[in-house]
Amino acid sequence: MAQLFKPGANNIAKTSIVFGAITPVALGYFIAAISRSPANTKVDVPRNPPVPFSHQPHHREPGIDSHNSPTT
Repeated sequence: MAQLFKPGANNIAKTSIVFGAITPVALGYFIAAISRSPANTKVDVPRNPPVPFSHQPHHREPGIDSHNSPTT
């Protein structure tokens, strides 16, 4: 009986099995890396406070001693 596939077909089959196993792992790694990147999590993007608040009127309010606060 004659051969159905050429001997080079074995190399193609092995290569496709290896790439078939590596591709999902690599794809999962890259998706995880993109979702955890600073560009996506916006780590370096400063946020505005939700309500504008000035600490200036409360800075020297009588009765608040910031230097001698009790430790817990």
